[in-house]
Amino acid sequence: MKNYHKLTIATLLILTTLLLTAPGTLLAQDISLAWDPSDSEDVVGYKVYYKADSTELPLDGIEALEGPSPIDVGNVTSFTLTELPEGSVYYFRATAYDSEGNESDLSNLAASEWIPAPLVPGLGEITGSMPTLVWSDPPEGLDLTFTIIIGTDPKLRSSSAIVTNGTSRNNRPHAPLTAPNVAAILCLTGIGLRQLIVRVGKRRLLAATVCLGLALSTASCGGGGGGGDDVSSSSASLSSADDTILVAGLTDSYYTPDELEEGITYYWKIVAEDSEGIKYESEISSFVVE
Repeated sequence: MKNYHKLTIATLLILTTLLLTAPGTLLAQDISLAWDPSDSEDVVGYKVYYKADSTELPLDGIEALEGPSPIDVGNVTSFTLTELPEGSVYYFRATAYDSEGNESDLSNLAASEWIPAPLVPGLGEITGSMPTLVWSDPPEGLDLTFTIIIGTDPKLRSSSAIVTNGTSRNNRPHAPLTAPNVAAILCLTGIGLRQLIVRVGKRRLLAATVCLGLALSTASCGGGGGGGDDVSSSSASLSSADDTILVAGLTDSYYTPDELEEGITYYWKIVAEDSEGIKYESEISSFVVE
């Protein structure tokens, strides 16, 4: 019996998206897909999978006039799904199948709208413990914020999510300004408390301590009049194999996570969101830390 893994399907593309209007009906759209013929032997047909507003498998949409997903389109290399309700982003994948019913792996992800694409690291690429993750820029005029999801589950479905917020980390987060950190800085600079007293006097030292206390209090409460948007407002790390990092509010098309564990395969995807709350979700990519 033929091994289904030997069946392949080439890149799936969106050909056209046609907007339809009809009196008394909701706005709908026709979406045309195309792919190159599979170079596998004994391919007798193809199936098209689709889903609205989510890339999560299974792609089990039901909206198209042609029927629920998957649609057996026969031995053709293009197909049009009709009367898909407007207002959603539709995601598509395709498979090839042979005369014995063996089905190929799913094709790449295609969508009815622009979606972010993971670029660096490449799929399955070996990286260091602090890789910078890069995805495609949005089209000009599309104002988006990004959420990046990183984890060890291939489907990124872990319930143990660590949520953080902040802009892209053009700089690594600074250590918080706390009293122990201030003490450590003093020790590193070779300045002790007795030396401070000698140099500035007790009264001046007391005043400086009060001012420092107020500054630490303001910093710990997130005050300070903004300015914190230059770096992430918090950081997250994967503390166990079941953890998932979710970082929201990114404005640039790249992000560097905290140090990752060596010898682990990590999976990641991007969810972009516009000002109207419409989301654009990438497919899942992966890299290996060594």
